[in-house]
Amino acid sequence: MAPAGSAERRATVPIGPCLRAVVEGLRGGHETVANVSGGSFPLRPPLDSLLGMDREAGRPRPRRPARIGLAACLLGLAAPAPGPAGAGPAEAEPDSTASGVVISAVFADGYAPGDADEAIQLWNVGPAPRSLAGWALDDGRGRAAFGPGARLEPGAWIWLTREPEAFTRSFGRPPDAAWGRADGFDGLRMATLGGGPRLADGGERLELRDAGGELVDALVYGDASADPAPGPGWSGAPLHAYAGGVIGSAHQVLSRKLDPSSGQPTTDHDRGADWASDAEDPLLGRRARYPGWDLEALLRPLRLRETARIEIALAPDALRGFLLAQLRAARRSIDMAVYSFENPELAEALAERAAAGLRVRLLVEGGPVGGIDLAERWCLDRIAAAGGQVWWMDAGGDVAARYRGMHAKLALIDERRVLVGSENPNLGSTPAAALATGSAGRRGVYAAIEAPGAAAWARDLLARDIDPSAHRDLRPFQPRDPTRGAPPADFVPDREGGGAGYAPIAPEPLRLTQSLTMEWLSAPESALDPISGPAGLVARAGPGDSVLVEQLAEPLWWGDGPVEGNPALNPRVQAYLVAARRGARVRVLLDGYFDDPASWNGNAVTVQHLNERGRSEGLDLQARLGNPTGQGLHNKMILLTSGCGDPPVPGGREPPGCGRWSQLGSLNGSEVASKVNREVAVNLRSDAIYAYLAEVFAWDWARSGANALYLPRLSWPPRDPPPLRATGAGPGRVPGPAPAAKRRLGARADIGPPLLYR
Repeated sequence: MAPAGSAERRATVPIGPCLRAVVEGLRGGHETVANVSGGSFPLRPPLDSLLGMDREAGRPRPRRPARIGLAACLLGLAAPAPGPAGAGPAEAEPDSTASGVVISAVFADGYAPGDADEAIQLWNVGPAPRSLAGWALDDGRGRAAFGPGARLEPGAWIWLTREPEAFTRSFGRPPDAAWGRADGFDGLRMATLGGGPRLADGGERLELRDAGGELVDALVYGDASADPAPGPGWSGAPLHAYAGGVIGSAHQVLSRKLDPSSGQPTTDHDRGADWASDAEDPLLGRRARYPGWDLEALLRPLRLRETARIEIALAPDALRGFLLAQLRAARRSIDMAVYSFENPELAEALAERAAAGLRVRLLVEGGPVGGIDLAERWCLDRIAAAGGQVWWMDAGGDVAARYRGMHAKLALIDERRVLVGSENPNLGSTPAAALATGSAGRRGVYAAIEAPGAAAWARDLLARDIDPSAHRDLRPFQPRDPTRGAPPADFVPDREGGGAGYAPIAPEPLRLTQSLTMEWLSAPESALDPISGPAGLVARAGPGDSVLVEQLAEPLWWGDGPVEGNPALNPRVQAYLVAARRGARVRVLLDGYFDDPASWNGNAVTVQHLNERGRSEGLDLQARLGNPTGQGLHNKMILLTSGCGDPPVPGGREPPGCGRWSQLGSLNGSEVASKVNREVAVNLRSDAIYAYLAEVFAWDWARSGANALYLPRLSWPPRDPPPLRATGAGPGRVPGPAPAAKRRLGARADIGPPLLYR
């Protein structure tokens, strides 16, 4: 329940006539149109992805020239914030036959001993306030009822629990009401019969009834009933938690589908299809949720247009110097969340800032793949010894970590400059070897963005994640810990990294100041947004447009793979296919260094699938495995043009609304990344940024697949085109290589000047 003045509550924009129209339009082959920041772009969502199909034969049926308006409905940009939820004096309210209140979430399989933290969320989806006085929740074994004065505002929700202290440990916030032991609790106290509900882990029927005893809503979950019609208020099979791949069903919060435009629950049909764990819905279903998430508050991406100072740094070329300069420029504070931290020079820069009296807070993953390296322990010890606050995100007591992985690469400097990218501060991406003579490393991209709206978004996200007073999954770095404290006293970290075989093509960052549109995403909340998420972004590319993808991991299958009952492809891969079928030119470059060629679901399988489809359907679609910089392609980047079509003749004008987008950040193509990790990504609409990164893509593409030039034992230096010119960039100025280099890059990349150089 939000405090007064909270911006977390939004007015309801019903999804019924909105998203249903979109999906039905897609089934019929319609095109849709959306409006962002006053500009229109064609929104052609990936049909096969939305409908969970992979069309094995033939092309999609011809599109009919229909257009569905989505500006206010689907985006909900101007939804006003209503009053907060809460308890208050009983007031007169409009007479209504529909209650407007639903059971919106249930946490039955708790973390606490005896499931003391089990909880229920109620949500008022109606247009009017509702008095809850006398309303009761009943699971057939116990009942809990609201007393006089209980009230729920329109568009607001409340959490009810058995024991407030246990709930607070698990969820990182106090509940709004409690029906069990509640010593010292100042929220709503509920009267009980039979000790109140005892939510069964294996499943049961839960009912919400009003003061007159009339059934308001019901939920049947788990193995509660073999009867296909288990009573009034529910029809069909019981609800089950979503489990796919490495996402297990234990300790999940069963939660309703939320409309991505309004943030409100979708229409209630009294069926499992209303819930986010619905395995038949690839758009809003197949989701998991765990305690501690800020799902309701962060569900919608931040979309804004403002003037920003931006730097774009390429790894391994310029990232070391870029990060050092950003950290050393801090004057008040540095807040950072990364997966791992193993670069001693960058650790010393943070320690120096902490010793100078700045607030330095660092959050890292407590259970990284392969364990915690001694180099990381050395780095964190230096930062903590200088006065920095260093935290692991890991299980604490009875509470599991909120996310499967703290995988974001996000920093906020002086609460005004945001750093976001694909790389951890490790030697692989920030080698200290002299780049002038060549240093192998990992390909990635980082951005520094100084803009008030972006800084406010990052500040809010980091404040939620780095809050040890609220979340038990934040474990302080302890130097004496034998397994993840300070390393042995004689340990000396490597300070070089790198290796021969790669000459930098962008040794200096791109710097520019311009007004641009930005869309900020976080996983697990908004990474699958149908407009701004990766699949939604790719859906903007139409005939004659281009889609360039450079990705560490893009498995072909999500869930349990190609098994009976779960045939869904990775929706991002589906989006690439559908974009090509619409007439876009699509190039997908995936890492071949970390990839396991024997894996049934590795990058090699995806590359083979895309290339076979491209050939069999006659699509302008190609995919390659690559390792252009010697130590892996670690990037998570999507570049595309939207509404630009074929390049104009010399001196001609581009179509109105033509836009060039770049998605940067930490978001891999795996299901885990989008659904249960903490990730951050940003979409930037900028011709200059697109042109710069498209040149990088062309260089990498030319050295990948059958055209790969990089071999670690080749003599140094290889014959490469001149580096990118990043100097002098600004509004209206697009950096790039010299004309001769342009011609070579275009030819080698097999994507041609029309794609990159208009």
